[in-house]
Amino acid sequence: MSKPHSWVIRVVRIPLLWALLLVLLPFPAFGQNDGRVGALVAGEGRDETVETCTRCHYSGQFVGERLSREDWEMVMFTMIGEYEMPVPADGVRDKVLDYLSIHFGPEPGQ
Repeated sequence: MSKPHSWVIRVVRIPLLWALLLVLLPFPAFGQNDGRVGALVAGEGRDETVETCTRCHYSGQFVGERLSREDWEMVMFTMIGEYEMPVPADGVRDKVLDYLSIHFGPEPGQ
């Protein structure tokens, strides 16, 4: 059996690599987070914040705001009223607002 010419291998290999790249590129690597939690520090209410806020936003979109609890509450009401965000249960709402105001308030971590 004869060996294929090197140019044949190169011609076949390049489209195969591109096809593989296009198939695998959209999927994060095993153990890599999808960006939803990336900017959120650990703490009470983080899970609720992920569930409530990252349905529509990546965490990096809102964590740089540095708002008071009252301002975060106004943001939440705006998301509910204008963008049809589901209304969180009272306990969940309070945990999210507490988490955001503690970790992403005017003086974070205070």
